[in-house]
Amino acid sequence: MILCAQDINKFFYTQNGKQIEALKDVSLSVRKHEFVAIVGPSGCGKSTLLNVLAGLYEPDTGQVLINGSPSRSSSVKRGHISQADTLLPWRTIMENVELGLEIRGMAKKERREIAAMLIKQVGLGGFEKSYPFELSGGMRKRAIIIRTLAYAPEIIFMDEPFVGLDVQSRDELMDDILKLWQETKKTILFVTHDLAEAITLADRVILMSARPATVKAEYLVSLPRPRSVAEIKFTPQFIQLHKRIWRDLSNEVMKSYRNEASS
Repeated sequence: MILCAQDINKFFYTQNGKQIEALKDVSLSVRKHEFVAIVGPSGCGKSTLLNVLAGLYEPDTGQVLINGSPSRSSSVKRGHISQADTLLPWRTIMENVELGLEIRGMAKKERREIAAMLIKQVGLGGFEKSYPFELSGGMRKRAIIIRTLAYAPEIIFMDEPFVGLDVQSRDELMDDILKLWQETKKTILFVTHDLAEAITLADRVILMSARPATVKAEYLVSLPRPRSVAEIKFTPQFIQLHKRIWRDLSNEVMKSYRNEASS
């Protein structure tokens, strides 16, 4: 196991001092090279959990271990891809992709070769000297993802990277992620509100309960790889698994609605 969370609890406080319990006794493990998707009702704490696992938030109780060491002290390189567009507008796409390598002191020639290879892999060849505002939303997301891949993190944390994209751009980006994962076999934790996305991409889907979020269930995605985004969703195995997870997810969604109505 490359990552283990043990009995994670996390609280937040509102401006009037009310305590909100976001995560309750969350325990999970992730194997090296595994692609794990986390789903659950809106507002249940999926992104909070991802940020705790990534080391961006400290849990109030419990611990996160990476390769057996506490998260904050681990030397394992991590990448984080958020919902936001984090490209620097004053840098070209090439300069954005090589940013992490530049910060780490890599020579210009070497980092440019790595960036050029990744740019070509995701179909951005010819846009190396373009600025972010000149690209579509899907193209910018590709640049953000390969900027993270460029410095070779062992674990990548993705927080709903497809938000705001049209259906075609989303499907193309999912295909890119599947191809890149197939080639690099990075460990990926992926948060999404879209169950079809989770099943299409992941080896395993973790379902979180209504807040306070805990692990409700886990589902093995035994669909063969490599996968095609355009075709996989029409297979009987996909449809059967989607129905099974959706039945459990919808129960948690209703609990979430009832909790909000009573609060």
